[in-house]
Amino acid sequence: NSENALRRLGFFEKVEIEERRVSEDYIDLLVNVQEQRTGELMFGFGYGSYDKLMINASIRERNLFGTGHSGQLYADWSAYRQIVNLTLVNPRILDSAYSESVSLFVSNYYNWQYRERTTGVTINVGRLITETFRVSLGYTLSKTIIDFPDERFGYYYSSTNYSYYKPLYEQYFASKGYEVSPLEGPIKSAITPSLSFDNTDDYYFPKNGIIASAYGEVAGVGFLGFDEKYVKLYGKFAGYKHLKNLIGVDVIARYKMQIGGIYDLGHVPITSRFYMGGINSVRGYYVSSLTPYEGELRVGGNYINTHSVELSFGLLEKAQMRLAVFFDYGMIGIQRMDETQRSSWGLALEWVSPMGPIVIVFPRAINP
Repeated sequence: NSENALRRLGFFEKVEIEERRVSEDYIDLLVNVQEQRTGELMFGFGYGSYDKLMINASIRERNLFGTGHSGQLYADWSAYRQIVNLTLVNPRILDSAYSESVSLFVSNYYNWQYRERTTGVTINVGRLITETFRVSLGYTLSKTIIDFPDERFGYYYSSTNYSYYKPLYEQYFASKGYEVSPLEGPIKSAITPSLSFDNTDDYYFPKNGIIASAYGEVAGVGFLGFDEKYVKLYGKFAGYKHLKNLIGVDVIARYKMQIGGIYDLGHVPITSRFYMGGINSVRGYYVSSLTPYEGELRVGGNYINTHSVELSFGLLEKAQMRLAVFFDYGMIGIQRMDETQRSSWGLALEWVSPMGPIVIVFPRAINP
């Protein structure tokens, strides 16, 4: 409804709509809102056995100069990953149902057996069909280079012997007959039509509702040109139900799922394929650690499907603190989706702190 639509903007802490009948045919709607901070300056750090020291920072404003536009500058830095992203969004072009966004990005990621370096730009135009349903069309132009460094920015040394994998990947890429090898930096030119639906009742931690989205990425076909050529289909779903009215206890049931497939039209880079593991798929495993192999080489999957079931229990209502128990299951493969299967369970502490939402996850792999 209209109250939930206003809450999803993230502009207001409190929203109340009061109806006042002025005649048999007309009703006045009085909208009372209490604004909240729309600007965010965030810093974070951590330490992990894989990423080592992790530092991230972002400057975000969801309501630039009171226009309703948003902008974000984000940087993420660790021993294995460096990302800088600048995004500008206009949610309503000329106060219409259309939106636009532009994103510039640079990334440097040390995979388990190679490093991938990407630069690019994405332009997206969307339209709000209803208050909860949006369609959009994006265009991405990017370049990704795979290489095999011996050391990282002077003081971090690789625990992986990248030089060992270099000739193996050179042979693997040569066997594919690519016009431009991933070692030379193929260019991706792709359009991405997408659909999204969101009728949830909270911006950070929904209690009721559904979030669902799907997209198709078409790269290098026809007028798009350039080097990478494939079609990628992907969808995800999240459902939330507050069970308090049913069982008298503050419990939120959650179910999340994602599914995807990629289809080769001449050049599918291993960096565009699917990888599993980490906070957004199967928790309890290192990020992107679960993948099909060809010989000794990590080559990514053509198909992926993951599921997550959660129960979130209220701890301190005034502090907006909750404790969730979860079970994750996923599968990934090249010829079949179920070639590699993994699962995990764990606990997550959730807190909407004065500095923003904080989630601390304690996962445990079931079949490592």
